[in-house]
Amino acid sequence: QYWRQWYHRRVREAVVSTQSTGHDAFEFHTTFLCPNRSITCKFCLDYESKIPFMSLYTDEHEERECKLRLIDCDLCGLKVVRRRIKYHNTNVCTKRVVECCLGCSELVVWEDLMEHKNKWFKTINFLSFVSG
Repeated sequence: QYWRQWYHRRVREAVVSTQSTGHDAFEFHTTFLCPNRSITCKFCLDYESKIPFMSLYTDEHEERECKLRLIDCDLCGLKVVRRRIKYHNTNVCTKRVVECCLGCSELVVWEDLMEHKNKWFKTINFLSFVSG
């Protein structure tokens, strides 16, 4: 959807530019339409190693190579930069599974950890009250 809108906007701009400057169809094609023209990834624009590639390979670059493309976290659905997904999944994601730090060694979803701790403390308090 984004690329389709971008493409049509570029074509409109190019047509207006071509009409006003009198450029020929070949220049129009090589500048705006040619699948072999050299482009830079829209996600890599501000990145140090922005390497140009042929327009023909845009989808392949974004799907397989681009480290700055936003992808959905499989656990929480949040959009995360691809190169940060491992960090997100192990340190930030609210749906990640963590081991309880209170000694029960139960695996708990991080966003449910406080509820788990409260239950654990209530159980400990009850057991100390009963035994004490």
